[in-house]
Amino acid sequence: MRNSAPVENQIEYSFELNTHNKALFDQIKNAKRRSEALRRYPGSFAETLVALQKERKLSNKQLADRSLVGEKTIQRLRNDEEYPTSVQTVLALCVGLELPLPEAEMFLDKTDFKLNSMKNEGYVYQCILAVCAENSIYEINEMLKENGITPLGSDSSLQ
Repeated sequence: MRNSAPVENQIEYSFELNTHNKALFDQIKNAKRRSEALRRYPGSFAETLVALQKERKLSNKQLADRSLVGEKTIQRLRNDEEYPTSVQTVLALCVGLELPLPEAEMFLDKTDFKLNSMKNEGYVYQCILAVCAENSIYEINEMLKENGITPLGSDSSLQ
């Protein structure tokens, strides 16, 4: 809280507006629009991936760079609902798309993967879902490797 005199046209917050609080505050301000958008996403994983990329104006190449998922893999996931994938690839896409937690959970729910928080990896991966919008794939993978957990992505040459 500030002890100085208020300045005209300045908003004063009773919480510190640091990077994490600003990200949360922005998510709260946009909650109505984002929750409405969640209802409009297509039913399938592939269609939702296409919609999320389009919404964020990300090409396959840009998403590949941000997620460490190969361009060809992204193309196959967009075009073939039956294309096999891994939980690490789906989580990497969540990070590359910088999905807030509700959108990351929605995206993961469109797969057959379920994260079991009673198991070490499941717990860690749930924590990662919560920070998809704030951490890079490189930061996350460094932390995973440091703890002996399989890194995210599908392109091992980039890890």
